[in-house]
Amino acid sequence: IIGRLRSAVDFVITNAGARSYVNNSCKQKGWAAAFAAERKRKKYGAVAKEKGVDLAPMSIEALGHWDRAAVKHVEKVAKALSTTGAGFSFRDIYRGMVEDISVAVARGVGDVILEGQQLSWAAAGPPDL
Repeated sequence: IIGRLRSAVDFVITNAGARSYVNNSCKQKGWAAAFAAERKRKKYGAVAKEKGVDLAPMSIEALGHWDRAAVKHVEKVAKALSTTGAGFSFRDIYRGMVEDISVAVARGVGDVILEGQQLSWAAAGPPDL
């Protein structure tokens, strides 16, 4: 809740290269993020409406593409925060949020890669260097 902005936020990170997404993702940039956002709207949209909040599916692809709804939500938050008198501009807040969220996604992807590598080494032993 920020002033008049009332949102329910649900993050989902998708892998556009996953077997179930890759064919559609090759045809349309951002397809996996849009598909995941739509699934969130179908699952939680009615409950959000009942509670009187905007549903903000923050759907981002692992390699960086953001669904349109995620971008719009960050814009709404930046606008709401920039009018609070805290001294930060819309641009500063927007850029800060996009950068911080993008870094968090990249770190998460890196963690997944490292965990997979560690599991692989545990199963087969480390490579000969």
